[in-house]
Amino acid sequence: MRSISKAQQQDIEKAINACSATAQRLEDAIEEYNAAMAPHRERIEAALEAYNETVTDLRSTYTDIASAARDYYSDRTEKWQESEAGQAYSEWADQLEDPEGIEDLEFELPEELAVPDFPDWEDDSWLPPQMPSGG
Repeated sequence: MRSISKAQQQDIEKAINACSATAQRLEDAIEEYNAAMAPHRERIEAALEAYNETVTDLRSTYTDIASAARDYYSDRTEKWQESEAGQAYSEWADQLEDPEGIEDLEFELPEELAVPDFPDWEDDSWLPPQMPSGG
């Protein structure tokens, strides 16, 4: 075989046209996906922000209660503070200051899909030549 035959060239052109068409379908699908996901992303981000604000409010409520509990504890005698009841009260106040599990949520949403850099299917100069050089 000295070069690519006409039939083979037709097969190549048919395959190039199919690649071009499927690349366009893929690009369109990616763009549709990104457009469809944008409102969901915005909804999730807004809901996450609202959730974290409510968690902050809850922590603040506990902080206020803990402050009142610390004031109460400080107003008691040293003897009561060192007693079993005083120690239990102090531990309870500690729990109020830093309640477990009441934390902001953080997570990353997936980024938009990037459209790949497709070859220029209109310009076939980057494809292998039809015949070897020098022949």
